[in-house]
Amino acid sequence: MNEDLPTVIAENNLTLAPDLTIKVLMLSDGNRTIPEVEMQRACEWLGVNLSTLQAMTLTNQRRGGDEFF
Repeated sequence: MNEDLPTVIAENNLTLAPDLTIKVLMLSDGNRTIPEVEMQRACEWLGVNLSTLQAMTLTNQRRGGDEFF
């Protein structure tokens, strides 16, 4: 195992709506991440396609944008 890779140090459930709760993981490097399965559920709840959302985010990052969209 690579010692440079962050590890999960904590996890918690975040309620975004009465019928939508997702798991959020805290990493040893201070970043937070959402497991892909949880992100897919959130996207389905919102009526958004996960691959489209990822493509839009990547396009924005390539343009150097710091805003989400």
